[in-house]
Amino acid sequence: LKRGIQEGHTQGLLEGKIEGKLEGKREGKLEGKLETIRSLQEILQMPVASEADLGGMSLPQLDELIAGLQQRIRNRLAN
Repeated sequence: LKRGIQEGHTQGLLEGKIEGKLEGKREGKLEGKLETIRSLQEILQMPVASEADLGGMSLPQLDELIAGLQQRIRNRLAN
């Protein structure tokens, strides 16, 4: 019984560590996308979105916003 408890404890710690790493990566990706959006908005001389403005968006939605801002910059450079 004691061995089973120890194995369960070890497994739980391992799973927690893995989950923590994954969550950290997700948060890092999100923060990177938010910084990219803010930088692009500054380049375009637009109002810079707050974290509250962007916080409810999914990663794919943030990617779409980034693509749209990048396209606006390309369009300006082409003119």
